[in-house]
Amino acid sequence: MAVKEIAHKNKKVEQQGFIAKLQSLFAYFINARMELRKVSWPTRKETITTGIVVFVVVVVVSLFLGLVDVIISGLIRYILSL
Repeated sequence: MAVKEIAHKNKKVEQQGFIAKLQSLFAYFINARMELRKVSWPTRKETITTGIVVFVVVVVVSLFLGLVDVIISGLIRYILSL
């Protein structure tokens, strides 16, 4: 899109009245609602299963990072004590 076209569009939007802006806002919400109806929502069982998997992964990664932190801290203490 050319700069002139963009400037023309912006000028056109600025010239819209309050009613026109309200109508476009209303149309936006209607379209958003229509799109949300198309969404394939997970079942309760899928949500619980996914939540448990996320929790387990967070715990495992936390333990791994804690272990790495302890090892690196020990190495640094050893190096500094030399």
